[in-house]
Amino acid sequence: MNRAAFYIVAALCGIAMVTGMPYGYFMFLRLCVCAVSIYGAVQLSQRKAERMAWGCVALAVLFNPIFKVHLGRELWWIMDGVAGVFLCVVASNSNRQSP
Repeated sequence: MNRAAFYIVAALCGIAMVTGMPYGYFMFLRLCVCAVSIYGAVQLSQRKAERMAWGCVALAVLFNPIFKVHLGRELWWIMDGVAGVFLCVVASNSNRQSP
């Protein structure tokens, strides 16, 4: 399976959240984005892409399902969109730098 597919799926989930999905979907999104961000941080740090790796760490902290970050609904919608765009950039970067 293509490495970028993980990032694209998480990005699409984040972008879909901008439309206003129910809370159960939001919990699924947290788990999905956190897991993909941890995976991305490990992969990117191994390829010496430190800035992108730290961006993935920040997303993992923000979207972690255990220690929740409480933001307003409107701010979460913005963060979901930003996370989706960032993960698309990471996916694009992973395709260019694949061994």
